[in-house]
Amino acid sequence: MAGEQLNKESKDLEEFQILMDWMEQQGRTETAQDLLQVAKYLEEMQTQLSVMTKELQEVKQQLSQFQQEQPRQQVADTIQEVSSLQNMMKNISEKISTGKEQLKNTVAKAITTVREKGKEEINQVLQKGISKIKSIVENNREKIAITLDKYEKIAKKIDAIGEELKQVGTSIRNVGRLATGKDAKEVSKEKQGIGITRGINQPIKKHIVSLQQKLERTDSILEKLDRISNDLGTGKEEKQEQRVSMQEKLSQKKEVVEQKKSAKQMEKNKGKQQETCLS
Repeated sequence: MAGEQLNKESKDLEEFQILMDWMEQQGRTETAQDLLQVAKYLEEMQTQLSVMTKELQEVKQQLSQFQQEQPRQQVADTIQEVSSLQNMMKNISEKISTGKEQLKNTVAKAITTVREKGKEEINQVLQKGISKIKSIVENNREKIAITLDKYEKIAKKIDAIGEELKQVGTSIRNVGRLATGKDAKEVSKEKQGIGITRGINQPIKKHIVSLQQKLERTDSILEKLDRISNDLGTGKEEKQEQRVSMQEKLSQKKEVVEQKKSAKQMEKNKGKQQETCLS
């Protein structure tokens, strides 16, 4: 069962499991699996965002050690950009939380609807909830793309700082010693400049790859949400098509009637004209 794949220890997912099993019983296994993947995506995204935000804080702390030495302004600007990125990550995480809550509420309402009103009403409930979740995911996709761009820019700046430090022969160790008034000690070339910033940049570049993968995953999730929406709305779409088809037939019938009336009126007028001429 699809529901069995979820964490049974989480009380928040108990109703989700019930809905998954119910959908499978209704022959909607694919839709149940798609919904499951949406839930997993939201959970994984929030977990990763938490890790990334924490690592950005560590990057800031490491960069701050360079502020006593050159390139001072370049380091300060990069720290500011990292702070801005942290705020953006926080905002995305909050939106993901909203999506998770929306999914939870949609599932709970769907189960209540089945119990109280029957399965005929459940599609409408799920369709409305899925539409809101899709809107959140679409919005976050744009922000993930912006975040990726910011990560790439920060990675380049940190590399540039490394090159600058390499030129002046500064190391983290010496920066610390200079900040406390102690004499600088000789350090190996491997620990100078670019070698130092390479370590700082490692989590940044790791998450650049991860964000690229998340964009692809987000596109896949949006496709699943579209598929879920189409499945839930099939009956409604068919009824709409039937209504449109009936309206077209009525319009065509009305047009034929009007044409016949017009033809009769023309014949009638022609007859009157002939009578007038004879008289």
